[in-house]
Amino acid sequence: MKAEENGKAVVGLEPMMAGTGPTGGILNLDEASRYLRIKRRTLYSLAARGVVPGAKIGGQWRFRRSQLDGLFDAGQ
Repeated sequence: MKAEENGKAVVGLEPMMAGTGPTGGILNLDEASRYLRIKRRTLYSLAARGVVPGAKIGGQWRFRRSQLDGLFDAGQ
């Protein structure tokens, strides 16, 4: 699937965000920052401080979409 972001084509993002892709709703830093509509650096900082739940695997951040959604349910 294709989506447009800042005039650039983004391929394959929708299935992962919907939790139907091969990663089952796991997003990397770029995907999660686009999903939350915040800057990549801001998300990195929030994750490093433990404000946003995520895991650093092999030196790269991974985020569960359901946990990102939970930030809004919890009122954080």
